Parts: sequence; structure tokens; C-alpha cells
Amino acid sequence: MRLVLIGTSGNQGYIFASNRLREAVGASYLLAQLTTERVREVVAAHGGRVLQSSSGNSLAVVDDEAAARAVVTEVTLGALREAPGLQVAGVSVPIAGPLPTPDEVGVAFAEHRRHLAARPGAAVRHQRVPLVAACASTDAPARSWHTAADVLHRKAEPPVPLSAEVVAKVTARGDAVARIEELLGDARRLVDIDTFFDEVGWVGVVHADGNQLGAFFRTAAGMDDLDAGADGSPLQRLSDEVRAAAEQALRDAADEVPPVRGRLPLVPLIVGGDDLTVLVDGDHALPFTTTYLRRLAVHAGQAPLVRRVLDRLGLPALTAAAGVALVKPHFPFSVAYGLADELCGRAKRLVAANPGHHGIDVHVLIDSTVTDLDAIRARYAAEDRAVVLTERPFLVAGPDGAVPPEHDWDALLARLRVVAAIPRGGDGAALTRRQLHAFRDDLRTDPALARRRLARLRERAVDDDDRRRLGALRGDDGGLVRGVLDLVELAPFVGGGAR
Repeated sequence: MRLVLIGTSGNQGYIFASNRLREAVGASYLLAQLTTERVREVVAAHGGRVLQSSSGNSLAVVDDEAAARAVVTEVTLGALREAPGLQVAGVSVPIAGPLPTPDEVGVAFAEHRRHLAARPGAAVRHQRVPLVAACASTDAPARSWHTAADVLHRKAEPPVPLSAEVVAKVTARGDAVARIEELLGDARRLVDIDTFFDEVGWVGVVHADGNQLGAFFRTAAGMDDLDAGADGSPLQRLSDEVRAAAEQALRDAADEVPPVRGRLPLVPLIVGGDDLTVLVDGDHALPFTTTYLRRLAVHAGQAPLVRRVLDRLGLPALTAAAGVALVKPHFPFSVAYGLADELCGRAKRLVAANPGHHGIDVHVLIDSTVTDLDAIRARYAAEDRAVVLTERPFLVAGPDGAVPPEHDWDALLARLRVVAAIPRGGDGAALTRRQLHAFRDDLRTDPALARRRLARLRERAVDDDDRRRLGALRGDDGGLVRGVLDLVELAPFVGGGAR
């Protein structure tokens, strides 16, 4: 028997090869199709059995080396034809029994990594001579000229040179959108990508990823008491349960996003198992994200195989971490996505120290001239050692409930809603949105000045509402409350009032 591993590499580079999001949608769809449905078709044709398939990786068992070679050849050739630019590689290793042990799965992944490390990069393998026309989207060698009516927009535009990779991505866009709308159900229609940025005041770039999924599946591979189900593969059934939980969580989260002229201001870019990347109306990005995290744990916890593996690991729930970058429309997407990915990584590190909970980190990019997160937050910490301006990232409590108070998202949310209720002005209130913005700018540059501004506003407060809102910003000592910048920056994004 042979264990076959089909895996991709450089997925983010393939999906986000350009800032054209219509290409990213089709790219994500192609990656998922070619590493799940196509692998299942090819493996079945050669008498094998898929053990696990998810967007980017598939494991299967076949009878002999000849069948393994045939599977790898057909899948990789299909990727070359249908998704040029996608890096797909396959390996096979011998196994002693009908199903692999965890050690044998580890050997397959190690062999796959060794193969990828020895493989030249795409720039070396696909060199071009100067006289070849450049793709209008990615600067790669162009394959042919296409008009916008062919593959890009519904409106006619002059033809442009496009690479084979770009043509495949934008051609797949229609199928990708149809798949997501079918997944969301209830006849919900998505806003067109080309008009999304004109519909919103802020863009939320959300990137979420499951926690400890590697350990989760390695543990499952070593459990011989899991019910295999009708397809005979407990790992595949487990993978399907995780995917179904994530898709249901996405449907639940979409309920937090009100439609605009009958369409959801939501652009799913990656929906693959526990991996999620979307653009969403920034006014509703935080409710969308926290709902996704919470509902993922609920739906996964109701799945029988997932529950069995979690119990074996001693974890109360399947959790995830998310990064949310809030930027203005038409800010370069590649930078915003990189920021969301970095924020997700920071949230994961906090979860690692607090297992059983979800993590979320958020950044509002007000000054787009500086995008280095370490530099920005180091400056906040260094301005005034007497006050803690930000306590990000945060923990969204899992089933066990208790989280460290300084990172408790739910406690922060209650205070955020108080600050979010600050009026725009004109009703005699001591604290208005305009003054809050000035207070925010003081915090970012001179916390001592912010303290003095807050004290003056406190003196002017005459009614209970003013005092309650100002009280949310004041510490017990009369100075600035811990995490005051979190309150001021994030409050507009919890009540749909960031515009």
C-alpha cells in the first residue's frame, strides 16, 4: 500500500498575486477545487481511497506505486492546464497496513517538504525573454489578448495582454461567486467586487485561522476507535465536519452584515476548511468576526468526531484566531492583507498561552504613511509609561469562560458600546464625536495632553449620560483608563457608525 500526499505551496502568493480582487476570488476557488474534488475523482478512478482532503492538502491510500504515480501525474498535470501558476506537488510513501499510522503520515509530510525545498522557484523555472509582452495584471509573460467582455467585466473595454494564470483566475470568478452564494443560502446575493469599495466607508480585511489544527489531525490519525462513516475514512469525515462547522459559522456571521441595496457588502476571498479571508463593510467587521469565532466553536463542538478528538486532547472547543485590519477604501489590498495576517499571528500567540479560547487582534489604519505594526505599537508604549494605551490582542471566551481581564473582549465590548453612544454633536453634550477624534489624536501623540483634555471635559459634564461616557475613559485614579486607545479607536466599529 502507498500513502499519497498532494499538497500546494505558495498559496497566498498565488491567490494574491496582484491587487485585483476579482482574480483572488477565482484563484481561491481553483485551489480548492483542484485539491479536493479533483483529487477525489482521480483517486477513485485508480481504485484508491481519500483519507482527508482540504483546500491545499489531500491524503489518499492506493494499492501500489504505479497507482500512486498515476494519481500524482494526473492531478499535477490537471493543475498545470486549469490553474497555471498554482504550485502543486505530490509524493507517495509505503505504509505497512491499510491505513497509515501517525508516524507514516509524518514521513509523507517530511518527504513533501524535502521535495519542495529542492524545487527551483517559479521565477527560475518560468523565465522569459524581453520581447514577450507583459501581463497587464501581474507582469508575468502574457499568453494572449483579452477584452474585458471576455473575462474581466461586463462592460466592454479595450483588450489587454493577460497571462494564462490571470485568464484562468478571472474565468473562474463566476463559479466562485455562485459557490459562495449557494453556501450562504437564503438567496443572499453578494455585492459585486468592482463596486464594493464604493459602497463602504471603511473596509474590514478579516483573516481567520484555526488553532492547533495540526495537533488535532495528528491526534485523530492515531485514534483507532473513530467511526469511519460511509466512505471508510475517519480523517475525511473529520475534515468534512470541520469544514461544515466553518461554513455554518460563516453563514451565521453573514447575518451580522446588513445588506446594501439588496446585496451583502461582503467579499469572501478564501473559504477553505478553517481558513477564512474576507472583505466586509468595516462598520460591521468586528461583530462579523466575533460571531464567526464563537459559532465555529459551537458547530464544531456538536460534530461527533470533532468532539471525540477534542476530548482526547483535553480541549473544551475547536477555536480560531482572527486578525482584522480596518482601512479606507482603495488602500492597497496587499498591504492590508499582510497586516490582517500579522494580526492573526499575534492573536494566535495569545491563544497559545490561553488554550480553549479564541483570539482577535485589530488595527485601525488611520495614518497610512506608517504600516509597520511593531513600530506603531512600540511608539504607543513608549510615549507615556504611566498609562497603558492598548491591550490588544484580545481573547473571545470559549466554553470555559474565564479569560485574563486585561485581554477580555466581552468586558471591552461593554465599555465600547458606552463610548459608541457618544453623539455626533448639536445636543449640548460635553463629549461629542468630534471631540473624541481630537482626544484620539492626542492619545497617539501626547497622552499628557489627552489627560488634560479629559479633565476639562469632565468639568463641563452636566448630565448622567455625559458622566457615564467620560467615566468609561477615566481610570480609578482619575487619569486615563487602561486600554483607552482601544476604546477610542474601536468604538465606532461596534455600532455601525464608523462613517
